[in-house]
Amino acid sequence: MKFHLTITFLLITPFLFAQVNLVPNYSFEDTTHCPTQQGEIFFAPPWNSVNAGTDYFNSCNNACFGVPYNCGGYEPAHTEMAYAGIWLFIVPVPTYRDYLQVPLLDSLKYGKKYYTEFYVSLADSCYYACNDIGIYFSKDSVISTNNDPLPYLPQIENSHSNPLTNKNGWTKISGYYYASGGERYIVIGNFKDAISSDTVYVGGLPSTLVDWRQAYYYVDDVTVRLDTTQGIEENNLCKIKLHPNPATNELTIDFALTDKGYFELFDLIGAKRKAVTLDKGSQTKRIDLTDIDSGIYFYSVVDRKGNRIKTGKLIVIK
Repeated sequence: MKFHLTITFLLITPFLFAQVNLVPNYSFEDTTHCPTQQGEIFFAPPWNSVNAGTDYFNSCNNACFGVPYNCGGYEPAHTEMAYAGIWLFIVPVPTYRDYLQVPLLDSLKYGKKYYTEFYVSLADSCYYACNDIGIYFSKDSVISTNNDPLPYLPQIENSHSNPLTNKNGWTKISGYYYASGGERYIVIGNFKDAISSDTVYVGGLPSTLVDWRQAYYYVDDVTVRLDTTQGIEENNLCKIKLHPNPATNELTIDFALTDKGYFELFDLIGAKRKAVTLDKGSQTKRIDLTDIDSGIYFYSVVDRKGNRIKTGKLIVIK
């Protein structure tokens, strides 16, 4: 009997480890105090706000920051009795953003594939929805002294084919990320500027307390876990090298892909500046940068499904 139990344990242990959620307090249930006002996400440690504006909702509050009733309307938690709340877009102040941040339980390992998901729900009172929200994986904690869009390219982004207009229930956002190695923090929010943000007028409930010309979302059940179904060499990416970096007027990409992919180049405010198809096989592609000004840019290589399989920074010097 002991022999059979040992074999069974050995067989299921890797599966159990693969299911470990690296996000602590992933559903915001563990709390130190009951929230009573804006910006108190730190009552659900170790969650914090990049710019000190992120809200916390818990059923212990029976007023503006309660669950399921609060100043935004009515929404039960996706699970249990708590969730966070962030602004993705505000019409009167279109540059304003909120961001959620948390340190992971362990740093990500190079080349490993991680599955990520979280759930959002648009507050009932909002007159607008915003389809742009994502997760940025960072090696270091992110700090901002203002509420402007962060100059980072999120590795996980909501697809615009997944509209975030639902006020009754929760919408799942998910994706896969191949780690560069050492990422220890995740930041959740809208990283795009006002022009690039995809907003939709949806109408809302009248309120004398708040100007609800905004897209305000509840966030719950955040997951980051190792996915053991494929390694990086088994997926689309076999080899990719960009040079020179810094670049001037031309960028060369040496790559070997098992299926078609795409190279995308973004500026610091998240606007896409280049989009180039990378065909299947071992090839060299030269990308014209004569129309790109000097500065710092972010690039990504994505597969057919939109999964980011490589990201990095590109410096252009003219």
